[in-house]
Amino acid sequence: MRAPQPVANRVALASTVLAGVLYLTTGPAAIGWFDAPELAAAGQQLGVAHAPGEPFYLLLLRLAQLLPVGDLAARAAWLSCAAAALLVGALVLLARELFPERCASLPGLAAVGLFAAPCGPLWTQGVVIELYGLQALIAVAMLLVLARSEGRAGPLALAGLLAGLGLAVNPLLTILAMPAVAVIALGSTPRPRLRALAWTVPFAALGASTLLYVPLRAAAGPAINWGDASTLGGFYWMLSGQAYQDYVFGAPVASLWDKFVAWIELVFTQLNPLGIFWGLLGVVALWRSQRWILYSTGVSAGGLMA
Repeated sequence: MRAPQPVANRVALASTVLAGVLYLTTGPAAIGWFDAPELAAAGQQLGVAHAPGEPFYLLLLRLAQLLPVGDLAARAAWLSCAAAALLVGALVLLARELFPERCASLPGLAAVGLFAAPCGPLWTQGVVIELYGLQALIAVAMLLVLARSEGRAGPLALAGLLAGLGLAVNPLLTILAMPAVAVIALGSTPRPRLRALAWTVPFAALGASTLLYVPLRAAAGPAINWGDASTLGGFYWMLSGQAYQDYVFGAPVASLWDKFVAWIELVFTQLNPLGIFWGLLGVVALWRSQRWILYSTGVSAGGLMA
């Protein structure tokens, strides 16, 4: 039986609040490592971060850094906390749409809880200055809007806007999410008409227009200014991620087994045996009722691993 919407909304809200408290109280006291110092500085200066530039994330980062409490690093990290916490609630609502008979059950909530828990994969992104929590939130919000669209033009336009904003965070990750987006959009009941689907195009362009931040700010010469994005060639270099293209399928054949073992160890560490167990149950559930979603997410996962 489908869980009532008010119940699902309350569970999603409670999950969001609990996750937010968890991330705020377990986040690092320092600025972090890897990309964190660069992103924090680029947001504060409205600069241009490393390819592909992450303009929408940097704009939100700058807004977060305008808060009148805490230091700049803490404010930047709070954006990650908020995005990751909202993602938890969005996952609860998406589970209700895709698995209406299971989403309110204890196993379903346990799976979301393990995903969000300390040392889980989401926690690692919710307590540092990084864009992946926001990227995942946009992708899940897009899937949720499409799952509820019922073929209507308004939700499809909103999904297009989210897709455009996702491109302005990380184009590659947004493109890799498209197989699952297409499956849910075309599988909605009733199926959307061509006229309704057409509304996604201008709104996607509106969201993607945020990418113009990159050449505009590059031309202003901020201190954090990767590449030469003020020129057309430099802008393409940024968006296409040419700096990293040598890494795609660039691993020697002899090292593939070691990389596979390292990936298995990472999955085991991040998800732990109980999380892997719930994940396998999810795969079985998708195989029985939503095979095309399983196939499409498999394509996305394969693209990320490549």
